[in-house]
Amino acid sequence: MKYPFIRVEETVTTDSATGREKVTINSEMVADHVMVKVRPDVDQAALKAVAERHGMQVLKKMHMPGMFLVKAPKCDLNAVKQTMAALSGEQAVVKYAEPDSIAHVLNDPDDPDFGKLWGLKNEGQVTPRYTEAGIVDADIDAPEAWQVTQGSRDVLVAVIDTGIDYGHPDLEPNMWANPGETGLDAQGRDKRANGVDDDGNGFADDWHGWDFCNDDNDPIDDHFHGTHCAGTIGGVGNNGLGV
Repeated sequence: MKYPFIRVEETVTTDSATGREKVTINSEMVADHVMVKVRPDVDQAALKAVAERHGMQVLKKMHMPGMFLVKAPKCDLNAVKQTMAALSGEQAVVKYAEPDSIAHVLNDPDDPDFGKLWGLKNEGQVTPRYTEAGIVDADIDAPEAWQVTQGSRDVLVAVIDTGIDYGHPDLEPNMWANPGETGLDAQGRDKRANGVDDDGNGFADDWHGWDFCNDDNDPIDDHFHGTHCAGTIGGVGNNGLGV
């Protein structure tokens, strides 16, 4: 298990009709460290000094500028809150501290007809997975939007999700490619795979973006939700393929 210690917080309300309690908000976070944003011009050494003064440890620098993981002095149910409270008093160095929250990828929907994306235009159709018709016009009015515009290659959209199947025939023609990481370098090597940060943004060979979960330059989709979202936003239209 990547994180053996997890803090779970639940917000419970009482149903006025039944008198029963139900969980309305469930949040999970790693229980033994927090995420810390330092102030501009503050380096890791300054944060390390602050952390050690409170019995904490700087675990690593994150990819986001000025962000670090800081280990709590101990691991118990109150460690996260206590660590954030202690760091909040170090305002000369620490801009803010927050929990390292945990999100879960859901497997649904898993039916093959989901690719029809009735959410683009809902005409009350029944899909094989359901027995009841959908609600007419409960959709995003995609056809109406396409009457206004069908997009532009000058508009760049970042989809922060589970990744993307950048080789999908309905996505590949519209995929963004990092101009600083494509083509050949001075030695005649393919910039996409030369192991060099050619554009100087801190990520080597990020020609189609970056996988922050696995910390590599291959954002291929592990769960397909990101591909689904990207297809809704920027899939190739009117080409006889996919959606």
